[in-house]
Amino acid sequence: MRPQRCYNRRTMTEQRASAVTTILFTDLVNSTQLIQRTGDEDAQRIFKAHYQLLRDAVSAKGGSEVKSLGDGLMVAFASAADAVRCAIMVQQASRRGTGGERLAVRVGINAGEAMSEGDDYFGTPVVVARRLCDRAGPGQILCSGVIESLLAGRQAFSFRDLGALELKGIAAPVEAREATYETGRAGVLLTRTPFVGRGKEMARLRAKLDEARAGHGGLVMLVGEPGIGKSRTIEEFTEQARAGGSLVLAGRCFEGEWAPPYAPFAEAIAGYAKEAALDVLAADLGYGAPPVARLVPSLRERLPDIGEPVPL
Repeated sequence: MRPQRCYNRRTMTEQRASAVTTILFTDLVNSTQLIQRTGDEDAQRIFKAHYQLLRDAVSAKGGSEVKSLGDGLMVAFASAADAVRCAIMVQQASRRGTGGERLAVRVGINAGEAMSEGDDYFGTPVVVARRLCDRAGPGQILCSGVIESLLAGRQAFSFRDLGALELKGIAAPVEAREATYETGRAGVLLTRTPFVGRGKEMARLRAKLDEARAGHGGLVMLVGEPGIGKSRTIEEFTEQARAGGSLVLAGRCFEGEWAPPYAPFAEAIAGYAKEAALDVLAADLGYGAPPVARLVPSLRERLPDIGEPVPL
């Protein structure tokens, strides 16, 4: 009985799972021409500023970066509304200029039961989102008809019907919509109201951060009713922490029937692994690299020599 029980547990942990997820792709238009016009060094500076803009918008709207795609990002959202808000934020901010350049971005969004394994997503819903991004023009946000249906009745969003589009690799035409937004009010969604109050909470958070810097780790739980300002408090605190030289890692849990094991920790580690120097990453993981790589498979993309964990 024991071997059978262990086998079942392992297959349940390793099996691929699906959940309704909104997938967003971004792509920078004419990036090659930008490199040729500005030169490698200036282009790298512009690309870095562009990626920071993208990640700021993703973070502000609760998205989870899946991967970097050279000229853009693949992002997963639990909410279709947040995905569209993120896309509009990106487009409006790009029109203001990034690194001294006005960049053109195209975006594709779709929702469906995307398959997930580790911190990656795949399947037809993902392919449709990618192909919609490929078909979008500069400054355009193309969505599937599914997105419009999910947001039906929400007056904050408006869409233009583009009819059925033939998409590469997709057998049946896909109903497409263009998410419309006000181009003249650049940055309207980036404007933040003043942060007031929460002095007591911020003071306690800063005290805990000082303890961590002194070598004493800890755990803080910020709780309260929905809409009371928990997310905004954390955003303000993490901005202050970054300004003070602290490394901030983020991971999220989403409600649903299935979530990857240790999901918030896996997301935080995966985000760190993308940016850390290889020698620093290897040193941080140390002897714990093999078991951690089971939770975060993308670690092996940067450190392919990670061995298998000792079987228990």
